[in-house]
Amino acid sequence: MIVRGVLQFAAVNVNVETATVPVVGMMDYYRVEGDEVHEVAVGPVHAGIIEPGHFRFQCHGENVFHLEISLGYQHRGIERHLLGGPTPRTVHYMETLAGDTRILRNGVHAANGYGTMIYWYSNTIYVFGTDSRWWTWNGSGWTVYGPSQPGTSSSGGSTTGDGSSPPTSSLVVSPDRATIPTTTNAIVDSSLATWTLASDTRVLRNGVHAANGYGTIIYWYSNIIYVFGTDSRWWSWNGSGWTVYGSSQPGTSSSGSGTSSSGGSTVSGDYSVSPGDDIQAVLDRAAEGNTIVLRAGVHRMQTLTPKSRQVISGEPGAILSGARRLTAFVWDGSYWSIAGQTQQGPATTLSDTCTAAAPLCAYPEDLFIDNVLLKHVATRSELGPGRWYFDYAADQIYLADDPTGHIVETSVTPTAVAGFANSVTIRGLVIEKFATPTQQAAVKGQGSGWVIESNEIRFNHAIGLRTEAGAIARNNKVHHNGAMGIAGSGSDILVENNEIAFNNTNGYNAYWEAGGTKWVYTNRLVVRGNYSHDNHGPGLWTDINNINTLYENNRVEDNDLSGIFHEISYAAVIRNNTIARNGRVRPSPGWVDGAGILVAGSSDVEVYGNTLTDNFQAIAGLEGHRGSGIYGPWVLQNLNVHDNSVWQLASMPNGAGRTGIIDTNGTGAFFNNNWWARNTYHLGTNPYYFIWMNKDINEATWPTYQQDTTGTFIR
Repeated sequence: MIVRGVLQFAAVNVNVETATVPVVGMMDYYRVEGDEVHEVAVGPVHAGIIEPGHFRFQCHGENVFHLEISLGYQHRGIERHLLGGPTPRTVHYMETLAGDTRILRNGVHAANGYGTMIYWYSNTIYVFGTDSRWWTWNGSGWTVYGPSQPGTSSSGGSTTGDGSSPPTSSLVVSPDRATIPTTTNAIVDSSLATWTLASDTRVLRNGVHAANGYGTIIYWYSNIIYVFGTDSRWWSWNGSGWTVYGSSQPGTSSSGSGTSSSGGSTVSGDYSVSPGDDIQAVLDRAAEGNTIVLRAGVHRMQTLTPKSRQVISGEPGAILSGARRLTAFVWDGSYWSIAGQTQQGPATTLSDTCTAAAPLCAYPEDLFIDNVLLKHVATRSELGPGRWYFDYAADQIYLADDPTGHIVETSVTPTAVAGFANSVTIRGLVIEKFATPTQQAAVKGQGSGWVIESNEIRFNHAIGLRTEAGAIARNNKVHHNGAMGIAGSGSDILVENNEIAFNNTNGYNAYWEAGGTKWVYTNRLVVRGNYSHDNHGPGLWTDINNINTLYENNRVEDNDLSGIFHEISYAAVIRNNTIARNGRVRPSPGWVDGAGILVAGSSDVEVYGNTLTDNFQAIAGLEGHRGSGIYGPWVLQNLNVHDNSVWQLASMPNGAGRTGIIDTNGTGAFFNNNWWARNTYHLGTNPYYFIWMNKDINEATWPTYQQDTTGTFIR
């Protein structure tokens, strides 16, 4: 029997030896010719596969000499639907393309994973992917393991996604809320560092005294090491040192702590969502008034738009993150880099938005290593420890720090929760690392009556939380956001018992808009019982057309500029607050910035019952002649300051520590019914602690202007 092979184009036979490039539009196939050789054609559609296919069998009796497979595809308009994405339906569309290799977790496609084998080894899920590499499940997505099956002795240089060898340590990350000494003697964090507590209260990391830390409790919560220090305050490990957290234990629901616990080990609701699942799909399926529980773990890069009266509640350890984890860094001999970073949000171009030290503050992308923010620089030549560079044109991120063994994340998604639904509740979540554009917030309910309570809102690029009409924000910890902790506008807003701290990490200009808080155009705003401290800007700030404002029982300390600042607004009461050491950067002696309480261009303000200690200025008024607002002129008049206790004992330059008024154009403010009465002053060594008629005066001259004629002055 003579058999020969022929490469055939449609109906045209071409000899294999002399075949040239196929003609466009014609499908080539290999055909065997000879005595009793026959062809079996199957297709163009075969029931055994999902997509169309054409099979050609070249046979001689029962022997198959050759099988040629030509696969096609069904045109479903998928490309058209994907344009402009991603959208909440993107993953669904992708799943419909080919469902025979999807990896399912609880029946849901797990973080877009595809593979041909799932392997459970040493308490870890591994998948042999369709790219012929092994991948590990990290709780919310996939990390490259390497070409060899886990647990085998095969060599071959398998690598993790960051270029290091596969982990060989037997250490396992400790469970959330592990505590020394009550539940364990050692804690292993996510970088596999081991924490212990020495008998002399030294805090040890891998057996070495950790940045001179001392404490009586070590606590592992939400991927952060906390220590209860010998000064009776909680401190958090920032990767190289310690940062003050506050007086209450992280993850508790005690009043005023602003922490993120929902109060128990489990949270009940109508629906529950695991990390990697589509939260919005569940919100869409749920009815108004239903409760949706986010299970413990990291829920990445999703924007939620709830229905009215829905409750989004988190189990302890539930994190809603706007960041992508980066694992595939490559060393180029000088820097570590990672490609394929196509995210780029809108950047504000106003000239006064950023400080000179942080010219890229308005770009919404941030980068974190082990929850520590790196400084964004404009060129590769500026790279160094603690800095990162984003080549937007090349979609490439560069680091000088070695990412091996660390958690590296970059913010991608601009918003966590938004929408125009009413009476939504957000409770018990950590909300972090959203790429919020300038003046935008990670949580920004635009409907009325939202309740945001017992959350930890942190590491978002611009603002953490925005409050609108009828909103209640209470018992939250809002810290380390890039521009500001809380902002908002509208009527009947209540902000109580929150901790607002360390905000404006990205170097926004605090005179423009940055610091602890800022509200505009509010009516009947109540700010009560909050602890606002260590913000790079004012602590609590109402600016532009606020009326009937109440600040009471707040603790406002160690902010860069003024403690409580009421600016170009109207009627307000500021009472019974404890205000200390504000104006930390000592701005402009002889001016009014950095006051414990500053009232600027605002009428009908009463200030009483407050205790102020060593602020850069004490209680100050400013008439700046700023024009008019919606309720009349912005003018400093009817300011009534009485029955406060002012302590100014710290050493300060001349022109600091003063109480009184400055008028930038004339003396009108001194005749606009602005009065101080029955206040008590504890004064230090400066010669002048008061200012009136635009000149510094002492406590003997102050009463001659009919100010504090019944006041008390103690030197």
